Amino acid sequence: MRVTVLTAFVALGLAGCSFSVTMMPRDSGRIYAGELVSTGIGKGALTIKTEEGVCTGPASRIASNESFSLINTYGPRGASVSALSSSGDVRIRALLSCPNGGALRCEITGRDGNGGGLCLDNSSKVFDLIVQR
Repeated sequence: MRVTVLTAFVALGLAGCSFSVTMMPRDSGRIYAGELVSTGIGKGALTIKTEEGVCTGPASRIASNESFSLINTYGPRGASVSALSSSGDVRIRALLSCPNGGALRCEITGRDGNGGGLCLDNSSKVFDLIVQR
């Protein structure tokens, strides 16, 4: 199965962010590459192009133990500098349907724009994947 991925990750928190995705089936060493793009806070859309057609579906943040902090520093004459940081893991699930009646179900866990997970097709074929900023 030839795969190209388009779609949403850790910043399934930051609209418009995109991440590189690499997938490999467990029954071969073939590499499939693509992109993960966020479409809004906590949501995205995953598209995978296979030899059989284009599989598409939503991706959603389903769990998170993220924490956020905002730091303000004030200087002379009221000048300020602010910084926002976050840490913690994010879990994402994507459910894709394919034109040939097939499906892909993906689970991704990540932190700081990097992560990994698994996809399973409806014939129980397993794909490992990594996501990189």
